[in-house]
Amino acid sequence: MARLLFVSAVLFFSVPALAAGFGDSLKLKAENLKFVHQPMQGQNDLTCEHKLVNALSQDWDVVCKDKNGKVGRSYSVHLWVSRYGHASGPKVSFEVLYWIDDRTQPKDIKSLGATTWFHLNEETSLHSLQLNQIVDNGLSSLELEIKAPSKED
Repeated sequence: MARLLFVSAVLFFSVPALAAGFGDSLKLKAENLKFVHQPMQGQNDLTCEHKLVNALSQDWDVVCKDKNGKVGRSYSVHLWVSRYGHASGPKVSFEVLYWIDDRTQPKDIKSLGATTWFHLNEETSLHSLQLNQIVDNGLSSLELEIKAPSKED
């Protein structure tokens, strides 16, 4: 019984050390994001609006409309950016989770996504990240631009 208590205590006090291995989550604000729905062929870009629906999980609703204001596409986006510092090279890594549920057809939700890593040799300030995810069975992309928050944020 004493051995079980000792093992439990070691595990309990080791959890913060394990948690330190996880990156610092960067909380994104709506004004730092821009989504554009773009067909692979043609000029029928849709204007997208987005709103945060869950701050803890960084889930966003993205609705894209045509020039007449008609909803063309509807997405749920899980967007998570983490920053990892390292004692040796690379000095900094960024992990970006960009996962999309296409909810345009509620009875036929399609899930897509990518996890992307950026590894930097030196500390540097980030201007922006641009990512694309293919949607609509490969006929379009949901482009994303993430601008770095200002120093006041």
